[in-house]
Amino acid sequence: MNKMWLVGIMGAGLAYSQGNVIAQKKLCLTHTALVCNKPSRLSECRSYMEGLFIKSQEVNGTYYKISEMADRNGIWHAYDEEGWIDKNDVADVEEDNNVTVVPERIKATTLLVKKAGALVCEKPKEDTHCEPYKDGTILTSNAKYKNYYKVSGIGTQRGWQPFVKEGWIKEESVEIRR
Repeated sequence: MNKMWLVGIMGAGLAYSQGNVIAQKKLCLTHTALVCNKPSRLSECRSYMEGLFIKSQEVNGTYYKISEMADRNGIWHAYDEEGWIDKNDVADVEEDNNVTVVPERIKATTLLVKKAGALVCEKPKEDTHCEPYKDGTILTSNAKYKNYYKVSGIGTQRGWQPFVKEGWIKEESVEIRR
């Protein structure tokens, strides 16, 4: 009788921990978020920083199971622990020739746009949607990818404002003010 009870408990545990298999997704944390050891915030959780890239091939309710994680150099590693993250904490990453943009964290930097018409683009490349900015515009950044700074803030007449959309500007278009 004890063996049947143990088998039942183990089966229930497997059913709880297994989700639905999905096509592999590459995701990016949109803000500091909790990664939990079960698909629930009621389980043991730890905090991970915005901008972290993960892969998932399994979903359970509103949670993705983490299968891989990229380090700061963009190198993917298997995620050896049990890790689940809420779908509301991540965004799908669009791939360009199988290259994932993994920005390098940098010390908070003030940037001054040094030429009229400098482009701020949705992605760190110019063949995406871009908007021109006036020379003298003051921007802030705390991340960089190759020769692009990720825009995190902008100086306005009302003071500093967060840059609410995705924005990347070429290094050659700005003067660094730190």
